[in-house]
Amino acid sequence: TRSPPRHLATDSCPPSPGGEVAAFLRDLGLPQYASMLLIANGFDDMETLLCIEDDDLLELGIGPCHMVKLRRKLHEIQHREAVEKEKQRMAKEVENPVAVFLRDIGLGQYASAFLDGGFDEMLTLFDMEESDMKDLGLPRGHSLKLRRRLREMTSTQDGAVPEPQVEPMPSTPSSEQVLPPPPEMVPRLRSPPSGSTLPDEAGMTAVERSWECLQARGVEEMAQTFYRHLFLTSPEAMALFPMEVRRKYRDWMTDESAYEDNVYESPALRKLFAKMINAIGCTVAGLHDFGKLVPMLTQLGSRHANYGIGDAHWPMMRKALISTLREYLKGSFTHE
Repeated sequence: TRSPPRHLATDSCPPSPGGEVAAFLRDLGLPQYASMLLIANGFDDMETLLCIEDDDLLELGIGPCHMVKLRRKLHEIQHREAVEKEKQRMAKEVENPVAVFLRDIGLGQYASAFLDGGFDEMLTLFDMEESDMKDLGLPRGHSLKLRRRLREMTSTQDGAVPEPQVEPMPSTPSSEQVLPPPPEMVPRLRSPPSGSTLPDEAGMTAVERSWECLQARGVEEMAQTFYRHLFLTSPEAMALFPMEVRRKYRDWMTDESAYEDNVYESPALRKLFAKMINAIGCTVAGLHDFGKLVPMLTQLGSRHANYGIGDAHWPMMRKALISTLREYLKGSFTHE
């Protein structure tokens, strides 16, 4: 009797190395490159393939059109993974007691650094040393503030280390949310800029829902669109981000100097403007508590003043942000 064909007996055999990449190339309409990538050069899993560079593709003899097609698809996969990681990171910050504690004491801007550094439990905060705080980017004043709040916590709990209550970030208004301060308090919190008004509940809800749609697109992608609009409409703003500034925010996996003459593709600027986008997200989350929101924004503005940013730059930043929102929200965007 004849043995059954080998392809009929694959259920009992382990998957062959490179099967995932071969299927990916087949679905993309480029199966002719499978053996070249898998057998000859070792790009036999998707994780490795995602790291492939243009020089590798050229050396493999992949044609320009096919290179563009492959690179575009790999970029889509990387973007989806980045969006998912960002969602996980934001969910972690919302739920983690350390992040909640830092937000409550006005140091929420350090939540990501703390969690990434392994300080993800309240007990670990009490073991922090001055060098740890310095490594995480806390200036001396914020280090003292953190230590003082930790001492206050232990003194009020007779030495116990409490876990702060985790509350979800506000998304839609409800009867349990904190209402904006009464009118008589607004002057103390600084009046809104001339020609603008504080949003009502309906306006806050619209902003929050729009922001949820924007977050789904990915912070870094929106950040890059933001600074591209800024530089296109206000080229003079490029002077605020010389190479010495960009090096402070460089991605250690890439050579920032390679983008010295092309700021539009700068990884460092994507990272820097992503911080600005996250600050806008914190503002949206704090719309229902101006008592905390205004001091936070004042503190943030005072830090950016050290970078040479002044009143003359806000109109151009606002124009670029509005253009970014209009591009992403499309038909649902309104000037209000």
